[in-house]
Amino acid sequence: PRDAAAAARWDDALKAAELLAIDPVGLGGAVLRGGPGPAREMWMAALRARRPSDAPFRRMPAGIEDDRLLGGIDLAATLSLKRPVVQSGLLAEADGGVIVMPGAERISASLAAKIAGAMAQREIVLEREGLARRLPARFGIVMLDEGVDEAEAAPAALSERCAFLIDTQSVEARPDDAAFRPEPPDIASVDAMPETLMRALATSAAAFGVDSLMAVMLAM
Repeated sequence: PRDAAAAARWDDALKAAELLAIDPVGLGGAVLRGGPGPAREMWMAALRARRPSDAPFRRMPAGIEDDRLLGGIDLAATLSLKRPVVQSGLLAEADGGVIVMPGAERISASLAAKIAGAMAQREIVLEREGLARRLPARFGIVMLDEGVDEAEAAPAALSERCAFLIDTQSVEARPDDAAFRPEPPDIASVDAMPETLMRALATSAAAFGVDSLMAVMLAM
């Protein structure tokens, strides 16, 4: 029999995919809690289906090095041209798109801090061998968190920047819904939000003990 509550949670998850597809930079991303399975794969397919076909969609390798993440000197091009040549890293390559992070519960604090810093600044500052470059790095993240308990979880430095938390073990996924690609809605600018609504969000957050301003900003 169909689980109505699990089906409703899947509808919510698809709404999150639709919203994240529209504005991955503004909404930060999503944490997908739970191991591999059909629901997670279908949600990822839903997100990709709703993104522009030419938008970056990158997967972050485990144990990524700083030069690959942030960028550095392209040694081959530097030797060939006899002058320093900067090579962009994964974060700059994902500008305007989404980065998928498998094994999010194993991401180190130092790596999380570098990614969070780029998300906050929306750029990468490269200073190598006397060169200085600023590369745009506006992206959203999808954290695949396979932790089995609360002690194993995606680092807070990144998860608090994600507007959505989805438990893929508690939904009843439907493949047809994941493949559906709706027309993008007309989205109003956040600058048009009435001050009364901003105050209501802030007051509600305080009343529920939400101590992070990031949650209020993402809600806005």
